[in-house]
Amino acid sequence: MSRPATPPPLSAKDPSSFAYPTMKDRIPVILSKVVDHLTRNKGHILQEYGGEAAREELKALIGAISELRHSVMTNKPAKPLRDSRCDTPLWNAQLARQINLKREEEEAFGRALSSEEGPKWFDDAWLWMECYLYRRIQEAALMWYCI
Repeated sequence: MSRPATPPPLSAKDPSSFAYPTMKDRIPVILSKVVDHLTRNKGHILQEYGGEAAREELKALIGAISELRHSVMTNKPAKPLRDSRCDTPLWNAQLARQINLKREEEEAFGRALSSEEGPKWFDDAWLWMECYLYRRIQEAALMWYCI
């Protein structure tokens, strides 16, 4: 007895799917709220952590979250993590696997994959991309020393 074919993972490519409004609307709102919270509480954060270094780190953190929002909204490829947490190699290995799978698919259709293009926010497995998004937020928040 053969097993039925597994359907492809849910992605935000299809506007009628649950994943589409999640990536198009919900995720950018969440990221905007993080930036808004950091901006509104800037005085309190700087008072608690103090110094010019904290001011620069807060600015960099807000910039990193804003850049992540732009990346999602414009469907850019996912970038490897850069921090030194114990799970970083696992996330980056999965990104590399997805790049290889994408390359194999493109070659099967006679198309070349542009450079080392990884999974994209709307085009690839929604659940993995959303989990990766939260890991990227964690990376941004933990890259600093003062705040």
